[in-house]
Amino acid sequence: MKDSPKMQKFSVKAIFHWLIAFFIALIFAFAVFFYEKNNFSLEFSNARMICDACFVTSVIFISFGALTFVSQNGGFDALRYATIKFLDTIRHPNPDDRAEKETYYDYVKSKRRQKKHNVLYLFIIGGFFLLLSLILIPFA
Repeated sequence: MKDSPKMQKFSVKAIFHWLIAFFIALIFAFAVFFYEKNNFSLEFSNARMICDACFVTSVIFISFGALTFVSQNGGFDALRYATIKFLDTIRHPNPDDRAEKETYYDYVKSKRRQKKHNVLYLFIIGGFFLLLSLILIPFA
């Protein structure tokens, strides 16, 4: 059975997201490794520095994935709505000049209609680097 063009496009797009995220994770890991190598090379072994680099990368990716997931599911809607209303009040002190009066309920409904992005790849890449750091602990 042949995949539809839409499915093929999604697959290419998903693979592209995975590759870009993995490349960014590698950059983070190398940056942490070389930072430790330049500043603490006499104190730590290479395995310890690689372990630290993988752990820091995993924490960054898992945290970013968790914050994105919470944000997409409405965890920050009240704060975002309050900020928008506060800034609108500062910009337009006269109530007649302000934009249309959108209620919080309408705001949340409009946010729920927006497409949610898949963030599973951030958790998987973060988990991969966490697993790698846990494997390297005995050698550190």
